[in-house]
Parts: sequence; structure tokens; C-alpha cells
Amino acid sequence: MSDHTKEPWVIRNGCIFSDQRMHAIVVLGTNKVDTANAKRIGACVNALAGIPNSALEAGIIKEMVETLGKSSQALRLYRPESPTAESIDNLLAKLEEK
Repeated sequence: MSDHTKEPWVIRNGCIFSDQRMHAIVVLGTNKVDTANAKRIGACVNALAGIPNSALEAGIIKEMVETLGKSSQALRLYRPESPTAESIDNLLAKLEEK
């Protein structure tokens, strides 16, 4: 069980709230940067629901992305028309989108 507030978190006007009780978790402010930071924090927390902090702190997400890249390269080497390699490449491309 996690010690932090359960996901999902909701972002409104630079503030992050618990979805269940709508109590404030973080209040950053209402300027453009604070609002963008709140969106980023909320998106990260919600996307990583269920992954323990210890795994995140150990770099599991970066390691997974690197492993996906290597898997795609290996698949393309042995099965150039692999739909799985294409799916992996599409996922990795989304990580680079701005």
C-alpha cells in the first residue's frame, strides 16, 4: 500500500486535488508556468499509478524505454517486417512528441 494520496489526481488552475475528496494536494499558483507544472505533476502521478516509488526512484521507466528500443532493434534484425517492432517504434515515437 502506498503512503501517498490515491490516484487519480485532478488539476485545476495550478492546483492538484485528490479526485475522491477534492482536497488540495499541491497549490502552485495560477500563472502559466505553475499551471503547466501542475498538469505535468498530475499527469505523471496518474500515469504511474500502481508503480511503487522505489521502482521509479531506481529508474525503471528509463530502463523500460531503453529495453523497448533494444527489443525493436533486435526484432528488426531477425524479422524485418515484424508488426511488433513497428508497434514498439510507434510507442517510442510518442515519447519524443512535443
